[in-house]
Amino acid sequence: MPMQFKNAFPGKIKIATIIWKDGIGGAERLLTDIAATLDRRLFDMRFYYLSGNPGHFAKNIQRMGFKTEFLKWKNGFDVQGRFELLKELRKFNPHIIHDHIVPLLTRPIIKMLIRRPILNTEHGCALKRSLGVGEKWRKAVEWFDFLFCDYVAANSTASFEALKIAYSLPDSKIGVIHLGIDTISFKQNLKKRKNKNSNLTIGYVGRIVNKYKGVDFLPLIAREMRDQHNLEFKFVIAGDGPDRSVTEQLCKELNVENDFDFLGWVSDVKSFLEQIDILIVPSKVESLGLTAIEALSMNVPVVAFDIHGLKEILSGCPMGKLVPFGNIRKMVEAILYFQKYRKNHDDSGRLFVQDRFSNYKMAERYGDIYYSFIDNKITNEKSN
Repeated sequence: MPMQFKNAFPGKIKIATIIWKDGIGGAERLLTDIAATLDRRLFDMRFYYLSGNPGHFAKNIQRMGFKTEFLKWKNGFDVQGRFELLKELRKFNPHIIHDHIVPLLTRPIIKMLIRRPILNTEHGCALKRSLGVGEKWRKAVEWFDFLFCDYVAANSTASFEALKIAYSLPDSKIGVIHLGIDTISFKQNLKKRKNKNSNLTIGYVGRIVNKYKGVDFLPLIAREMRDQHNLEFKFVIAGDGPDRSVTEQLCKELNVENDFDFLGWVSDVKSFLEQIDILIVPSKVESLGLTAIEALSMNVPVVAFDIHGLKEILSGCPMGKLVPFGNIRKMVEAILYFQKYRKNHDDSGRLFVQDRFSNYKMAERYGDIYYSFIDNKITNEKSN
């Protein structure tokens, strides 16, 4: 970080981090990684969850000693909730607002009444809009909301390009900060690997929302493996969502229900990844793919469709394979390729992640942006 900023600004920089609720996606996990790695001698962060109750990731943040506020909004249109948020922000009096997935028209109110720089981390909505997904009125209001951002951090180059296409944001206002993970936590346990059973275990981690995550491809892939290859395997699904029952029914229709275990939501992703041989990511829309990064860090091979942010992660990675979107046969071939080498404990995936997707690199980038806001403030005050 630029040392002149530290010398010019006395005390800690106070950052108010705002998110809709503590769910199970990449945005919620990102908050945990930032909290764990940002230098607390320089930054004072407070976390505001607009809706819901403390979940797995918020509890981790609380255990780290950070103050969290749960404001209990009834829905995204909650007027009283907005007043409560403004009251809490005034009490904290932050230097910077950092928001993640907030309801429409929340950001303009904060900007006009709190008058602080706003950094938004974009987690994939822009990609959907650039592909024509969603109502036109919603896209128009989102465009208006972005006018009140001082800077937008895209979690991938795919999201960066989508922000320009969907909302016509200028390059000067946006940049790419890849999601980063704690590579120390996500480290392969070789003892557990050696004790693993001989059958091939193919894992999926994420929400079961077929429109975006493509979980409905998995029964088709299992059927192809049964029809074309004499191989004992199991698909293990760590996740839940509105399309779980639909996907389970498709497994029955294709007579592959015995090849699947649906575990529901799993809080300990690391332990889950230790139990599988290959991670499959069948997404139809994906701005990056945090679980793919976590799997690679543990040297678990990843196969995925060649789309958006997944291309950004897996291109050039020896532990990853991309196949043409929707091509079931090619996906099976990729699975069989890694099946041959699943006892090989090559460290190339982990080294790949350490070089590109470290949470320390991510925190350093965010720290630079925070300090740039303060530097701009100091420069403006001196010029006045």
